[in-house]
Amino acid sequence: MSIQENSVVSGRNGQRYTLGAEIGAGGEGRVFKISGQNLVGKIYKKVDPEVEKKIRYMVQHPIADLRDSSGKTILALAWPQDILCDDRGVFIGYTMPFIQNGVEICTVARGCDMPKAKTMFPNYDWMFNLQVAINLSKAVAYLHSNNCIVGDLNCKNIMVSPGGLITMLDNDSFDMVDTVSGIHFRCCAGTQDYLAPELQGRNLRSPSAVFSVHSDNFALAIHIFQLLMNNYHPFTGKNLVVIQNSTSVNQRLDHLVNGKCPFIHNYSDLTIPIGAPYLNEMVTPQLVQDFYRTFDYNAGNIQERMKLRTTAAQWVTDLQQYMNQFYTQGQAYRCRKNQKHYYLRQAGKCGLCAAEERLTNFRNRQAASSPPKPTPPRPTPTPPKPTPTPPKPAPTPHASASAPQSAQKSNSSSGCMGTLVIAAVIFCIILVIWNSFSSNKRKPGTTEPTSYISNTDSQGTHTHNWIPATYTRPEYCSSCGQERGYVKGYLGTLYGEYEDMTIGNANCGMLALSTPIVGMRSMTLNFEVEMNYGARCENWTCYTWDGDQWKELGVLTLPGGTGSGSCTFYGDGTQYIGWLALVPSISGNYSYSWGLYLTDVQES
Repeated sequence: MSIQENSVVSGRNGQRYTLGAEIGAGGEGRVFKISGQNLVGKIYKKVDPEVEKKIRYMVQHPIADLRDSSGKTILALAWPQDILCDDRGVFIGYTMPFIQNGVEICTVARGCDMPKAKTMFPNYDWMFNLQVAINLSKAVAYLHSNNCIVGDLNCKNIMVSPGGLITMLDNDSFDMVDTVSGIHFRCCAGTQDYLAPELQGRNLRSPSAVFSVHSDNFALAIHIFQLLMNNYHPFTGKNLVVIQNSTSVNQRLDHLVNGKCPFIHNYSDLTIPIGAPYLNEMVTPQLVQDFYRTFDYNAGNIQERMKLRTTAAQWVTDLQQYMNQFYTQGQAYRCRKNQKHYYLRQAGKCGLCAAEERLTNFRNRQAASSPPKPTPPRPTPTPPKPTPTPPKPAPTPHASASAPQSAQKSNSSSGCMGTLVIAAVIFCIILVIWNSFSSNKRKPGTTEPTSYISNTDSQGTHTHNWIPATYTRPEYCSSCGQERGYVKGYLGTLYGEYEDMTIGNANCGMLALSTPIVGMRSMTLNFEVEMNYGARCENWTCYTWDGDQWKELGVLTLPGGTGSGSCTFYGDGTQYIGWLALVPSISGNYSYSWGLYLTDVQES
């Protein structure tokens, strides 16, 4: 039986469901609206017997939504309500509630500044982020109290309504144990940016990779940090040392695995990103300690430190105390510069505005120091070649008849010495000019090494003392100024959250970068596009969002209309890129999936 729109499937008690429009698709399966009901059906592409056991268990052991004392819903679950079978009675999926009114939690962390969110959250301010953090903590604590571990606690699985209601999606990935039979229904999926360090690099389907309340507490702390800290990831940092070669290592994940959090520790080679708020300007000392307990570890003590992570229940208590201060007279202020910002009196200033000011100052410095764009030289006419004239014969020298032979030899020797002296002087002048040129060739900001190789070897030939490449200059010799290779770049994948949106009249995909690109000079993107329903599109316009407006970056071309390609864009060192969008040049009924991969970025 081929499952598609208008297919009729059966539930466990013989109930019949008609599948409506397909509203989503993923790696595991497709999601259809159930006609006439506030339900959707998830149809698996391939059914694993363990998955079927898990869904049947969940249907028989539902968990109610979480409500507060007044009856208001805090957590809604997309919990399986009924199994779905084909006309042969074979398990193919399940039904769950249809979630309509909400956005992914990452949209809230970014300030609800995208068109869809602005419409849905017209009265948004930063206090809403704090309330969402409290509700999310309550939701995770509630699930833990019901012997459920979320496991894959990532942005796309958490939806937020305008009232702050938390909805958890993909409940079929929860990690839980049947308390009667003892069967362990494992979580086998994870998202790297939120995955605890003890699970990083592991095969999550292996029995040795076990999700726990401690791994949930780690992911929860990252979400709370992003909600309160303008969407910055706690393990995102700006390198302070020069990396000589491009690297395929994702620096943020490397920091996460090794416990390098620049927001709670000082490092000689790492600091917080430009434009990020300071933790002590944003939250209370108690919350700083909560983050410290969770993010203070290294690669060698993860197993010991993970048990000290701040629990979901503790976050509820401490975040609520934090919020109470905003409702205590004289303890908090609304920012005069930006009415969406708030700050405590003890902070002395708005931490978000202070961060924006640092970023603005950086942009202004970059704009002031950016060299003017080169003007192509005008063609100059080639001068006519002069007509060669035969040289006149040189006069024959006459030696004085009266001069002795020894005197003639002396005069000849004296002339040779004079020639050598002149040549030596000219050589010294050239050497001085060359050294001056070499020193002037070094760009501001480069420093001489504290120790370096001698400029001459045992034979007296020049030995280069190579200084590592920077973002603005290739590798060069500190002695003679010779350059080689290329400017350094960063090789890796663009990390962020995907969201559907509309630019103009075109539906497109938008990627919010987890780490903004600041001061872009050149950027190479590899991209992949898979068109559905037989559609083809050769040209895709790439737009960037700088925090104020969408700007066209350029056009990416796929000669075959689908597949993969590469394109390099150039900037003047002042661009700030927080979001990227790919807009197709076709219209009509189609759908597509796409991915962007950052292969090289040259930043200021």
